[in-house]
Amino acid sequence: MNSLLKKAFSFLVITVLLMQIPTMAYASWGLQRILDQQNQATTSAPVTTQPPKDTQVTTPAPSSNQSTADYIRNLRRNPTTQQNNANPTPSNPSPSNPRPETPPSNQQGAMTSSESMMLNLINKERSEKGLKPLQWHSGLAGLARLKSQDMVDNNYFAHNSPTYGSFYHMVSNAGISYRQVGENLAKARDVSKAHVLLMASEGHRNNILSSHFTHIGVGILSDRYGIVATQLFIAQ
Repeated sequence: MNSLLKKAFSFLVITVLLMQIPTMAYASWGLQRILDQQNQATTSAPVTTQPPKDTQVTTPAPSSNQSTADYIRNLRRNPTTQQNNANPTPSNPSPSNPRPETPPSNQQGAMTSSESMMLNLINKERSEKGLKPLQWHSGLAGLARLKSQDMVDNNYFAHNSPTYGSFYHMVSNAGISYRQVGENLAKARDVSKAHVLLMASEGHRNNILSSHFTHIGVGILSDRYGIVATQLFIAQ
C-alpha cells in the first residue's frame, strides 16, 4: 500500500512539473533575474537617440618590397587597424538577401483587436500617471508585426533580429524619423498576461511610462503557447 502511495505521489509531482515547463520557457523574459535565458532573450529595452557607429577591423596587406618575415613581424607589432565608420563598405556589396528597408504593405493593415487591447492597457497606465497617451503609428506597427513574425519563424526571442538587425536600424531603414526609440518584447498566454509581465519588469515599464515617447506601434502574433508581442516606441 505504501509503495502504491509513493508511486502515485511521484507521478503527481512529475505531472505538475511538466505542466509548468511551457510557462517557464515562454514567459522567461519576465523572470530573467531568476531563470537562465534561451537565445539571449533580454528584458531591458534599450533606448538610443542614434544608432552606434559600426567598427570595421582590417588587416593591411604586405607591400611589394616587404618580405614575408617582415610582414609577419609587423602584424605581431600591430595586429589590426580599427576604423570607425558610420556606413562601412560591406565585403559583399550585393548580398543575395538584402535586409528590407520598408515593411511589406500587408504588414501595415488596420489595428487588430489584440493590438487595440494592448494599446488601451498601455495608455490606461500612462493616464493613471498623468502622462499623455501614446499615438498609434501604423508604420511602427508594420515593423512590430514583422519583428514578431520573424521571431516566430526563426525561433528566437531577442532585440537583435537575424533578418532585420537591431530595432533602431529597422525603424531608421523604414524612413521613420525619431529622437528616441525603444522596444519591448513579450511572450505570454494572452495580452493581459503579457501586459502584467511587462509592467512587472523595470526596463519595460520605463518604456511604457516614458514621458519622452510620443508614438507606438504594436505587432502581435499567435504561436502554440499563446502570443508573441513587439512594442516599438519613438519620440518625435
